[in-house]
Amino acid sequence: MRLLAILVTASTVSVGFGFVPNPEPPKTKAESDLRIVFAEPTLAPSPLSLRRRQAQPPPLRPNVCGFIEEAAGQEINCGSYPCTSSGSYLGCYDGRFSQLAAACVDYQASRAGECPNEERRICCNNETLSECHTYLTTKADMTLTFLGCDTVGGTGHLLSYNPKSFTFPPGSSISASTTKTRTMGNQDERTTDSSDDRGGGSKVGAIVGGVVGGVAALALIALVTVLLLRHRKRRVEKSGNPVLQVTGDDAVQ
Repeated sequence: MRLLAILVTASTVSVGFGFVPNPEPPKTKAESDLRIVFAEPTLAPSPLSLRRRQAQPPPLRPNVCGFIEEAAGQEINCGSYPCTSSGSYLGCYDGRFSQLAAACVDYQASRAGECPNEERRICCNNETLSECHTYLTTKADMTLTFLGCDTVGGTGHLLSYNPKSFTFPPGSSISASTTKTRTMGNQDERTTDSSDDRGGGSKVGAIVGGVVGGVAALALIALVTVLLLRHRKRRVEKSGNPVLQVTGDDAVQ
């Protein structure tokens, strides 16, 4: 009996310290990490938001400086180097110098020794790509200049989107601003031609035309109404009872 009482007491104490008969098997890590999340439904984008997304061209790849407008969207690609900007210049950065080239030396001048190094300048050492070509583009309301060697010299324009694969939706107010350059002697006369708010003038003209047409229609209706009233008044006056004139023969005796 004593031994039985001790065993009972021991089992009672063990239960008091957290002993749980028939314990559940431990959960696996996958079961512990399992969570049920009820996501709230999101609203569909508005038609205006969708139009704005459609009006935005896709961003340029890091190694692409732009697309030549005069060459039907030919791409200027830097290969394995990034296209970056420094000050007002745009170019392919190979890491050799701290700044991009700000001048270009054509093939003849380069052969004559006028391009001893390529720091801050583009040297056209290829006989085929012998001429300096300048391309202008606009980024964040700033005109950037890209210098390169080409088969012919001159000035062109870079687009920030590929015109072959992207066109702005009709009536879009978002478009690319281009800077046109006309060379006059040794000076460049630059005029900015922004094509923002495409179709805005036609919308204003349509509104003004509608207002003027409405006013003219109201004036015409008022004029017709006045003429009809006058015509009706005259008919009433003519068809009224005539005044009896008493003659001597018909006079009351």
